[in-house]
Amino acid sequence: MKVSNKKNIEAIGLCLIFSIPVIVAVMIFDFMIIKKIDVISTILIVLMLLIVLLLYTLRYKEFENSGYVITIVKKHPLLAKSFKSPVLEFPVNLLQDFHIKGNIIYLTLKSNNTATEKTHVLKFILSGFNDKQRQQIITSLSETIKNN
Repeated sequence: MKVSNKKNIEAIGLCLIFSIPVIVAVMIFDFMIIKKIDVISTILIVLMLLIVLLLYTLRYKEFENSGYVITIVKKHPLLAKSFKSPVLEFPVNLLQDFHIKGNIIYLTLKSNNTATEKTHVLKFILSGFNDKQRQQIITSLSETIKNN
């Protein structure tokens, strides 16, 4: 089962991309009226740089549970076709437990080394996922733990 917040993140990216020409048009209009760079132009330049920074850091997440391996991948919406190695990938038999606190799922994994009984806690942030997608992820994880 694969759950992705790609559509939500692409919608945010599209709004950010279309806001850049609007800001440029307002800057040109402001410059035509005032004939110099003023506080409004400076604020709009800073806003445009902030939007470009947000576009650069924008990523969508894919959660996939194949039944044998759980994989979490982060990809940039404009570079989605290229291969991106997973951020987190582990066999389902290592998953011991999970709990949710706010917008974060904490995964408790047991160590692969049989000599030590260490556990590792990993977190997965659910920002950008809607309620239905979150429920699918939670259902998938609880079924995986039940089947182990």
